[in-house]
Amino acid sequence: MKWYQIALRQVLSGIIFFLLPIMLLFFILRKAIGLIEQIFRPFQRFIPDTSILGIGLLHLVSLLIILLICYLAGILSEQKSIKSILSKIEENILVFIPGYSMIRSRAGHTLGESDENMRTVLVKEAKTWRPGIEVDRLADGYSSIFLPTPPSAKSGQLKFVHETDMKELNISVRQLMKLVRKYGKGSAAWMDEATRLEKLKV
Repeated sequence: MKWYQIALRQVLSGIIFFLLPIMLLFFILRKAIGLIEQIFRPFQRFIPDTSILGIGLLHLVSLLIILLICYLAGILSEQKSIKSILSKIEENILVFIPGYSMIRSRAGHTLGESDENMRTVLVKEAKTWRPGIEVDRLADGYSSIFLPTPPSAKSGQLKFVHETDMKELNISVRQLMKLVRKYGKGSAAWMDEATRLEKLKV
């Protein structure tokens, strides 16, 4: 792949996975604030006509109300029945929103959600090993494995691999994604492990 093709791919990835989600988030937030302001417009005379850091008090009140609604929605989302509904919405609708999966994943890391149900693995392919992430364990010893590719590590391949054709890595999902984004730089540790496993198998 030529340099300008790589540059174009990176630009498009930045637009799709970063710029569009941010713009969508600000658009929704702006619309939500506008809606709350319309609801409270009749009560505006009771709100002091002052501003904080150049932001009108009505704007701040609207933002606080939105945050409160989000907080209450977060509490409700922990309910089992609500979780089931949200899971179906996420699987059938939200995943098609550009960058949604990335934002959700990064938010999970920020809030301390662990990837305890996922593990990093080396997948055997002919005489080579490929780093991947075990997303789910299936029946008969098979697992669904996501094989991330550079430069973003957000795209890749999905394969179903038997447990005899993969070995577990001692690095986190975040570390693996970082290695892929660096085109494998700093991957000597798991390459050494792959070589060792191959020798043991022989």
